[in-house]
Amino acid sequence: MEDASHQVSVIEPLGPAMDRVKTLLFRPFEIERWLAIALCAWLALLGTGGGASTGKGVRYSREEGFTCFCACCLMALPFIGTALLLPIHVFKRSYSLLYLRQYGPAFDGFAVYPPAIPKPPLE
Repeated sequence: MEDASHQVSVIEPLGPAMDRVKTLLFRPFEIERWLAIALCAWLALLGTGGGASTGKGVRYSREEGFTCFCACCLMALPFIGTALLLPIHVFKRSYSLLYLRQYGPAFDGFAVYPPAIPKPPLE
């Protein structure tokens, strides 16, 4: 059992959790990776559009154009929400594990254990 004078703090894991968010998401920051993700999301949104073209230069009214614009914006919300909230999700997961780490090594979710030694086969 740990020393009774050890105090568990709610504030102490905040710094390490923020550092973990920065490490996982932005170190090293590779613009190519983020541009590839943005391109894939844009292509996925292009595939969600519908409608057939007759090849005769179909013209849409303002209301139809506005409706299409609103639909595209609504379809983009899940992607935008996920991309913007990703640091918050990573922080929440890291913070909970760092908080539990204060209770001792048995609760350390980031501990690195040595690989298990395989047992010799039975003869």
